[in-house]
Amino acid sequence: MPLFFSNQSLKIHFRGKEVEGQLLFEKAREAAIRIDAVRFNEVLLDGSLLNQLGQITRLKEIRDFQQVRDILTRDQVHVEYRQHNYHCSFDTRLLEMEPDRSCRAGSLILNLEIPGKVRRVLKASGAEVATAST
Repeated sequence: MPLFFSNQSLKIHFRGKEVEGQLLFEKAREAAIRIDAVRFNEVLLDGSLLNQLGQITRLKEIRDFQQVRDILTRDQVHVEYRQHNYHCSFDTRLLEMEPDRSCRAGSLILNLEIPGKVRRVLKASGAEVATAST
């Protein structure tokens, strides 16, 4: 049973900063998500990552894209999304990150691992009613 809707919006938290993404597809234990490279660039330019990579002013100036991916795969990623009356979230890790080679220039494709458990909180009139894990 799929966890997401087609083209679902997701909030992805990297290094304490939020990036909006759109689901491209979902497989058994993996999801591909498209994000805006300019917004993601703000996450890359976080002080700790900047110190590891040297002085970088724009994502496209990074020659060794693999180096960035390798650093980010060590980080935990938090994902949030809405599903009907539920607020869902899970912690995961980045499996792969590549430039979007389709018609959408300036985008990145992130492949995230889908964990075995997803936190679901039922929201009714703005209050938490019940929690469940799937």
